[in-house]
Amino acid sequence: MHGKSLVPLLYDKKVEWQNVAYTCDQGCYGLVTDQYRFTKTTTGKYHLYDLKKDHFEWENLVYENKYKNLVKEFESKILKVKWNKP
Repeated sequence: MHGKSLVPLLYDKKVEWQNVAYTCDQGCYGLVTDQYRFTKTTTGKYHLYDLKKDHFEWENLVYENKYKNLVKEFESKILKVKWNKP
């Protein structure tokens, strides 16, 4: 299985840990943090939602300039994941 071992979390509550969940469904890839959901669709479109301010995910923030660096960071993260192929 790909990823980091959870064992350090069992022994040390002060372990530095990224709280990110990665998602994949029918060719769409994404991630979810405590605050954001980011998705890249099969057509190449992106979605970014602030889950604290917009928990119904109505407002796609991906095209707003102030989120440009966050979108790049999240895109970079999903490109680094070793996705399982069907």
